[in-house]
Amino acid sequence: MRKLLAATAVLAALTGNAASADVYTGNKLVNDCARGGSLGFCQGYILGVSYSVTCVPKGRDGVTADQLRFVVVQYIGGQPARWHNSAASLIVDALKNAYGC
Repeated sequence: MRKLLAATAVLAALTGNAASADVYTGNKLVNDCARGGSLGFCQGYILGVSYSVTCVPKGRDGVTADQLRFVVVQYIGGQPARWHNSAASLIVDALKNAYGC
């Protein structure tokens, strides 16, 4: 169920309205994850993107959703000059950096 919710959140965020140029950016991710925005959406989005990064430990002994969120927030927090980039690309960079991909 958790995977389905995460995948749905990512799909909704990535598809959105085709006519809209609104991209879920690092600025929005920082707001949702660390500044009292939508923590549930933040965590679901990160979890969904994490499934595309093959080196992230998954399964029963893998990382938790909270752990992924902390890794991403810490990485992105140190790079405010990149917050205008897409959140998905920042998440991938953070996870590859943390898990040595």
